[in-house]
Amino acid sequence: RRSLLRHERKIAAREAIDKALTIGAPASALQSTLTSGLAAGLQADDLVGVREALLADERRSNARKRIKDAVLKKTSSQEDQIVELRAALEEGRAAGIDEAELAAPSALLAKDEREAAARAA
Repeated sequence: RRSLLRHERKIAAREAIDKALTIGAPASALQSTLTSGLAAGLQADDLVGVREALLADERRSNARKRIKDAVLKKTSSQEDQIVELRAALEEGRAAGIDEAELAAPSALLAKDEREAAARAA
């Protein structure tokens, strides 16, 4: 009977993980399903997907912070600011941040690049 209950908890935990991954659940829900999966006794290979999703979410979060910091940061030269914002946007794209979310900082980068080019001319 206990074995059956353990088995049912594992099935429920796997289903919760699959659902969370399918719907693109937020990090808090992913963390909760990971915790539930561990408590249910799931093996490491059952938890790979949710762990990868949490890491991807963390990468996106870090990239968003870097973009925000690059937008707000005033460096000693506009060229340094352009380099930092360009690198932050590349990191954001690599992390899978949607282009719509990157539109405003990308427009700022383009504006800064135009101003720098005009000054250099």
